[in-house]
Amino acid sequence: MILSLSKDQFRNLSSEKRFIPFFGEILSDRITPVAAYASLDPLTHRFLLESVVGGESWGRFSYVGGGVLFRFEGNVSEGLSITDLTRSESGGRCHRDGDLLTLLKDEMEAISIESSLLPAGLAAGIVGYLSYDMVREFEKLPSLLPPQKEFPDLYFVLPEFLLVFDHVLGKLRILTWIDREEDLSSDELYDKASSRLSALKGSLSFHADQEGSVREHDPLSFVESPSSRVFEENVLKAKEHIKSGDIFQIVLSKRFSFHFDGDPLKVYRVLRSINPSPYMYLIQDGDMAIVGSSPELLVRVKGEKVEVRPIAGTVRRTGVPEEDAIRQKQLLADPKELAEHVMLVDLGRNDVGRVSQPGTVRVPEMMVLEQYSHVTHIVSHVEGLLSSNNDAFSVIRAAFPAGTLSGAPKIRAMQIIESLETMRRGPYAGAVGTISFSGDCDLAIAIRSIFIRGGNAFLQAGAGIVADSIPQNEDQEVAAKAAAMMEALRISNGERGSWLF
Repeated sequence: MILSLSKDQFRNLSSEKRFIPFFGEILSDRITPVAAYASLDPLTHRFLLESVVGGESWGRFSYVGGGVLFRFEGNVSEGLSITDLTRSESGGRCHRDGDLLTLLKDEMEAISIESSLLPAGLAAGIVGYLSYDMVREFEKLPSLLPPQKEFPDLYFVLPEFLLVFDHVLGKLRILTWIDREEDLSSDELYDKASSRLSALKGSLSFHADQEGSVREHDPLSFVESPSSRVFEENVLKAKEHIKSGDIFQIVLSKRFSFHFDGDPLKVYRVLRSINPSPYMYLIQDGDMAIVGSSPELLVRVKGEKVEVRPIAGTVRRTGVPEEDAIRQKQLLADPKELAEHVMLVDLGRNDVGRVSQPGTVRVPEMMVLEQYSHVTHIVSHVEGLLSSNNDAFSVIRAAFPAGTLSGAPKIRAMQIIESLETMRRGPYAGAVGTISFSGDCDLAIAIRSIFIRGGNAFLQAGAGIVADSIPQNEDQEVAAKAAAMMEALRISNGERGSWLF
């Protein structure tokens, strides 16, 4: 293993930062990200982030992380809880009141990291999610539905170590941190970190070829809320709001709840196979897990560039190329779908414009088709240059939640959603991803996702409603969007045979 620092180099470091990144590099041709993730099983927290570009090519990098240095959790109006596991195994815990994103930004700025020693292209940071209900921090919404407590509104972790797979070069970087506030000599700190890297490398080699056992489970039973009848009635109510000029478009969703006693990793393995997407993620912490294969970016900040990528307009795939080609042509000629898409591109332009330099917002891609396992979407790309008085956190505020999961105008649409849906959305339609210490962020919209807590779980899907929406068609669109997740759950549950495992 090639190490980033020798013992002499570490002794002579002039940095005054607390956390020093320390990594080793090995060949990765005998281990996969999924196998690496499985090797972290004993840990209370771990995550896996992967990507498929254009629906057919794997992204260059995959990320696996584990352990906890800092954990940040909070609910709207209740403040932020910070767990600092650098002080002891049980962790020091404190609580701060205030705006959650402001508090998270303050905490990140207080963590002293020597980022100049990170390898080029690797932006270390926190990993987690924001629930849809985080918007209550930014906007006034009615509280007609009781808060959900299974998932915090904000959850992020700074991992103890990170594995970065470079699929082009066939290399794996194993990154950990040297904490200079530990009561150890310079050589002892170095030796401790070196031993940690060696132990991680050994763990990966040991688990590389392990397979999980197949267990029999009862068939999954999904309870939908609202029912198709009530959902279709809600579509009609939404159309009345549109007719009266209250809104132009709104996204209504349905939740499918079920009992789950399976392995989230198995669900992820199936989902990444049958529905590869630009944003694939598995986050586990204790009895909580989020498994997702999202097609849609909420917002990305990289240097000065701000990007959103709205998706609006969907048709179900048949598996027959000739029939799919006809459906795609009809999709691009459908006035309802095109009107909805243009509205949401305009909303994306407005969101990006709020945080960008004047005159820099543009739409380099407009209404292109992207294919996924069960559906085809119409997609556009909006970008701008970040203004000097804004940062990743202000960009998140401007873009959150996605217009493609709320409606236009956004605030009024969310008020109506609160009156029509049967329960708070929780993490569904929020965001999953990373916020780095360099000031960048990369957050996907939390759709095509399964949310697990203890033995209970749910998935959720929505449809965009406009003036000429047909209620039955919108209900069918919800079913199409939920289909890949349900299929992944049934396969991992053994209902389609166990040949995959």
